[in-house]
Amino acid sequence: MVEAPDSIQSLQTISRAELLRQTAEIIIDAVDRQGIQPSDIAIVAPGLDEIARYSLIEILSAKNIPVTPLNEQRPIISSPLVRSLLSLLGLVYADLGRLVDRDAIAEMLVVFSQKSQGNKLVADIDPVRAGLIADYCYHVDPENPYLSSVESFPRWDRLGHQATDAYQAIVRWIETSKIKQQKQSFFTPTILLSEAINHFLVGKINLSSDKLGVLRELMETAQHFWEVDRRIRQNEPSFQTEAATVAQFILLLRRGTITANPRPIRQFTPQKGAVTLATVFQYRSLRTSHSWQFWLDASSPLWSQGGAATLFAAPLFLKQWSGKTWMPEEDYEMDSQRLQRILKDMMARAEKKIFLCHSDLGVNGTEQAGALLPLVHATKQYVVGNQLVETSQ
Repeated sequence: MVEAPDSIQSLQTISRAELLRQTAEIIIDAVDRQGIQPSDIAIVAPGLDEIARYSLIEILSAKNIPVTPLNEQRPIISSPLVRSLLSLLGLVYADLGRLVDRDAIAEMLVVFSQKSQGNKLVADIDPVRAGLIADYCYHVDPENPYLSSVESFPRWDRLGHQATDAYQAIVRWIETSKIKQQKQSFFTPTILLSEAINHFLVGKINLSSDKLGVLRELMETAQHFWEVDRRIRQNEPSFQTEAATVAQFILLLRRGTITANPRPIRQFTPQKGAVTLATVFQYRSLRTSHSWQFWLDASSPLWSQGGAATLFAAPLFLKQWSGKTWMPEEDYEMDSQRLQRILKDMMARAEKKIFLCHSDLGVNGTEQAGALLPLVHATKQYVVGNQLVETSQ
């Protein structure tokens, strides 16, 4: 059993949502009041789910603390910026009405009306007003869907001056782009996406490195896609319309066929001046150290199982396997040895503090009682609401 050094503290909550919030609050307090650099902080977990990734990035980014997820491999369609741009394509090009629904229109209105005000991101069209506009002003048509005038909403005066002006500006831009697309053959979907990004996003909201990366990946993907389409048309005459090609592009992205990082700038190189967010495997592969480490889901059974990506029957392929039937006792012994190696390696990379972040309930609501739970209870100190409290031992 590994003894808990004095530098280890435990953060204990009941729900995982509260755990994520308090973990972010401790990091914010360390950066703002104690002068700890974000690059000196690492958040490590045996398996990073979307809830944890999104919550930590959003809470810390709202306080101007950048976060770098190592080797992120999410499809670009998971970004609301990308989904909104694809909805825009469905409104500009004809015959794409089946690819656009009211929920997507509402999301697009919120995203394209956002503005940065200090550390906050404020939308002129909030989700409630966006939903009302999508219900009353979006006309569903498989061939020519469009956004009508705001006056078609019976009580449009209830939207307010700010939301009305923002909506009308978006509609005017869409109508102008639709005319360009119909009259100018060189106005390709790639140019349309580029102009939309410059008009609705650049200069209006603070684009963090992860958002810029997603937009860059979208543009590179679009450029590659239409370059391939152009070469195919040169060698093989095609009767497919441009709108059909755009529909094919949208469907490919929605199915995840084209994934993230088509030409990544970095894989395992964290951004300078940012908090590192990684799985145990990614962090150990990084071969670096941090002053502060936060071990997320410290009581998860995944710590002793080698993480969330353990291969089935992997021990049977080891050279030292005798060929005999693999027993549960051998599984337990191997997991214990692996956990010992992980703990020694992780502790050697922590220069000052380690926070064991434990919640009684996991992401799926089940009780967590992994191999590190005794280590959590063995710590001499724990943190509650950013206040350090001595335990009675």
